[in-house]
Amino acid sequence: MNLRPSRSRPRQALCLAVLAGIAALWALWILDPPVSTHAASSAGQETDDLPLPAEEAARTMVVPAGFEVTLFAAEPDVRQPIGFCIDDRGRLWVAEAYNYPNHGTRPGDRIVIFSDDDGDGRFDKRTVFYDQLNYVTGIEVGFGGAWVMSPPNFYFIPDADGDDRPDGEPQRLLDGFGTHANAHNLANAFAWGPDGWLYGTHGRTNWSLPAKPGTPAAERLRFDGGVYRYHPTRHVFEPFADGTTNPWGIDWNDYGEAFICNCVNPHLFHVLNGAHYEPWRNRESSQ
Repeated sequence: MNLRPSRSRPRQALCLAVLAGIAALWALWILDPPVSTHAASSAGQETDDLPLPAEEAARTMVVPAGFEVTLFAAEPDVRQPIGFCIDDRGRLWVAEAYNYPNHGTRPGDRIVIFSDDDGDGRFDKRTVFYDQLNYVTGIEVGFGGAWVMSPPNFYFIPDADGDDRPDGEPQRLLDGFGTHANAHNLANAFAWGPDGWLYGTHGRTNWSLPAKPGTPAAERLRFDGGVYRYHPTRHVFEPFADGTTNPWGIDWNDYGEAFICNCVNPHLFHVLNGAHYEPWRNRESSQ
């Protein structure tokens, strides 16, 4: 039986492209904050180096023949998106990472819902579902709630009646996910697999010891790079594939074969259960 919640591939692909563009602009902003045109000219900088407005960024994206990119949401309505998913009502759920790349005790990362009620490709309604997270890196929806990766914890936030308000406090399903090394190597990027499991990716330097809260250290399995999965009703965590270096994102083709996007060379991996994929440099040198 396929327990995977239904989702629209065309809409997901469109939103992926637009939000990827927004995320790229945000990353550029963090690494090299823009200055005003006057200040840039005064400093002798080229104004072409400034981030593009959201509308222009969408318009200038290069996509394969037959595809079109339009702007669905942009700042100030969505800020610092790090992950998203689409629910069975066609709504976009976005994880906003205000704390990234720094981990601390300050809450404020959010899960926000965007709905396009008239089907024109632009959101009509924005709802803040939850705003007390810290270090959020992944979001999926299904089985009566939201599944959220927020290292060191993995949460389920229940909303059984679907009123877009949590039924209670987040339920901590797992802890032990690493927060001690490179932020870009965190556990991240949820997606429902065709087998009904919830899949995620994980970078290799920020190793983890994930398990149910209270599990002794001696009984925890170290995981430090690759693909993992979690069963939503049996509450079982297990590694799926080991290796790669900094994966962010997983999807499947029509035959159920899994592919991940790796953020260092090589970029695209076809992953098999139980397989090992050599990272870009040996394990000992980067831990």
